[in-house]
Amino acid sequence: MQLPADGHVHTEFSWDADHGAMDATCARAVALGLPVVAFTEHVDFTPFRAGFLVSNFPHLVTDGILHAPPLDVAGYLDSIDRCRFAYPELQILTGLEIGQPHLHPAEVAALLSAGTFDRVIGSLHCLPDGETMAEPWELFPHHPPAEVFRAYLAELPA
Repeated sequence: MQLPADGHVHTEFSWDADHGAMDATCARAVALGLPVVAFTEHVDFTPFRAGFLVSNFPHLVTDGILHAPPLDVAGYLDSIDRCRFAYPELQILTGLEIGQPHLHPAEVAALLSAGTFDRVIGSLHCLPDGETMAEPWELFPHHPPAEVFRAYLAELPA
């Protein structure tokens, strides 16, 4: 029986997964017998209220707002090429997980034109909360859960 692909993996190229390691992930995937991995790195153009992330990423936070750095596309694609060469038995797909892509069409278009990506995931990580954006876990202490959930579901179609 063949194992399924792992279609959603983050590495050191995701701003919030600095302990990830693409090469080590490929080695482990081969050892486990996975046929495919897709490295879908986090890209977030939306500044958002950092909450507990302040302690994990203080260098990215200004006045309580987290500003994710841009993806190093050239470094990411170079690492993909090195891993494809080192692990020919593993199918390695490129990818992105873009938070709130509908709010940043120009930035997303520029990013997509910077390389070839096999998989692009549009994610809804943040919702408006007054003058800022915040992830749902940051909203729950200040808003009724049903209100947060409805706001999330209402934003998904966008």
